[in-house]
Amino acid sequence: MKLPNWSLHRLAVNLLITVLVCGTIGTALKFTVFFDSWVYFPMFPNMLGNVFLIVSVVVLAWLIKKQQRQ
Repeated sequence: MKLPNWSLHRLAVNLLITVLVCGTIGTALKFTVFFDSWVYFPMFPNMLGNVFLIVSVVVLAWLIKKQQRQ
């Protein structure tokens, strides 16, 4: 069985995709814990979560668009 010839760049891209997808799912699922209760969200951690979601969506959309062009 021949192993695929991957480069370090391809490995880094795959790791980035994995981190972004898992982080987005984790951030989205954390809000299900707070349903049906009043919770105070501090501004700074909430802001970091929102920035992560925005950056994640932009990077994943850019990678998908780049793959479609090839």
